[in-house]
Amino acid sequence: MVKANQLANALLDDVFKSDLKEEFISFKLLAQEFDAFNTALILKKWTIFIQSVK
Repeated sequence: MVKANQLANALLDDVFKSDLKEEFISFKLLAQEFDAFNTALILKKWTIFIQSVK
């Protein structure tokens, strides 16, 4: 899925390289923040689950 996201981002970069470039960059940065938050949340939930099973 990572490769698909990279290809989609490259395509969108090409499409939005004129007027909407700054907005698209802001959108991508926000999406990365959400990804990091969701990853941290999942890791925390797994840590709690693993500790509860021990």
